Amino acid sequence: MGAALEDSISSAAVLALEYDSRDFEPNPESGRLLSMEWASYREAFGSDNNYDRVTLNYREYQRLSPDSILAWDVYGQGVTGDVPWYAYSELGSDKRMRGYYIGQYRDNYQLSAQVEWRHQFNARHGMVTWVGAGNVASDVDGLFDRSWLPTAGIGYRFAFKPRINVRFDFGIGKDSSGFYFHINEAF
Repeated sequence: MGAALEDSISSAAVLALEYDSRDFEPNPESGRLLSMEWASYREAFGSDNNYDRVTLNYREYQRLSPDSILAWDVYGQGVTGDVPWYAYSELGSDKRMRGYYIGQYRDNYQLSAQVEWRHQFNARHGMVTWVGAGNVASDVDGLFDRSWLPTAGIGYRFAFKPRINVRFDFGIGKDSSGFYFHINEAF
C-alpha cells in the first residue's frame, strides 16, 4: 500500500497595487486595469513551503462603434522558491487561454495575451470572437524560447440584465478545445 497523501497549507502575506479606470467591472466598455500582486508564502505565516508569487495583469477596452468593443489582456505570473505542485502558474481557464483546461500546462512562469472583439446585435444578444497566445516555462527566458500555444474562439452573449451577460464560449487550443458557460465577461 502506497504512502498516504498529506494535506498541505499555503499562507501568505500579500502586497497588491491596482489602477482601475474601467467603467463597469463585470462588462467593461472603456478604461484600463493594471494590477500587480506579490504574495510571500512563508512558514512564519503558517505555510508548509517557502515561496513567492508575482502576478501582473493589464487590460484595456476601447469602443470601436456604438455596437462593438475591442478588449485586450496581457497576463504574466511567476513563482519561485520551494513551490508545491498545486501552486505552479497554470495556463488555461475560462478567463484566459480558453480552449485549454485549468492547469493543462503549468510551470514556474507564465505569459499570455488575448484580443477579443465584442459585438452587440441588440439589447439582449451579442457575440465575441478572440485570438490569443501563451506560454509557460521554468525560467523567464524560456517563455520566449519555445513555440507559443495558440487560442481562438467564438462566443454568444445573452444579457439577462443591462450589461450583465450569460456567456457561452467555445475555445480552441493546440490539440485541445473547451466549452464555457459563465456569467459576465471573461476579462
